[in-house]
Amino acid sequence: EMDDSSTLVLDVRNFYEHEIGRFDGATRIMVDTFRDTFDALDEILDQHEKEHDGQKPKEVMMYCTGGIRCEKVGAYLTQYKGISNVQKLHGGIVNYMRFLKEQRQAAMDARGHSDDAVEEEFSLFKGKNFVFDQRCVGELTESEEVTDDVLGRCFQCGEPCNHHTNCSNLMCHGLILQCSNCATTMLGACSEACKHEYVKMESMTPDEQRNYRKANALKWKPKNPNSLKYIKFRPASPELLQEA
Repeated sequence: EMDDSSTLVLDVRNFYEHEIGRFDGATRIMVDTFRDTFDALDEILDQHEKEHDGQKPKEVMMYCTGGIRCEKVGAYLTQYKGISNVQKLHGGIVNYMRFLKEQRQAAMDARGHSDDAVEEEFSLFKGKNFVFDQRCVGELTESEEVTDDVLGRCFQCGEPCNHHTNCSNLMCHGLILQCSNCATTMLGACSEACKHEYVKMESMTPDEQRNYRKANALKWKPKNPNSLKYIKFRPASPELLQEA
């Protein structure tokens, strides 16, 4: 059992990763890219000290997808923040999924029959594990789903959704959570402006599309409409997006 005043549990992945799956009780580092992690971590540690009479956490426990990011964050905490007791989930979530599979098989063998609920009983991780390359977990599971908890929300309608997709407007290609209804209504686009561009380019030849994208791509920066910096608004036209 953790003492909240002395132990800090960190999810050191990007926010779009842990918005669809995470360990219960973990503090989520809300960043778009890993390079922003350390500034965000400084703020989390400062807030922890304010809430605990100036005391640093005595222990930091952390996890990421495969363990690499934890190594870098752990080194930062010990070398620059004076926190010596840093624990990392060995092999990350991917290895934890392997552990769950082994536990599930052992429980099934003990019970003498298959039980899909067994893994749910064991797992402290809820939802899906976001992976950049399905080959990382392909031998472990048919999908990234660890439990059937749906933690994310559709970027457009706000309904529960754990499905990431890239905007169908290739000039945008932003990563969003999009439910099946909105995917149909929006033709896979993240906004009405992107939907308009997608329809326009669908009527072009491949060469025309290539030239059109080359001439107009800069209007669609930033490419991630689900970025923390832009999640509260999405300009209705590429002109407004360029001004933003």
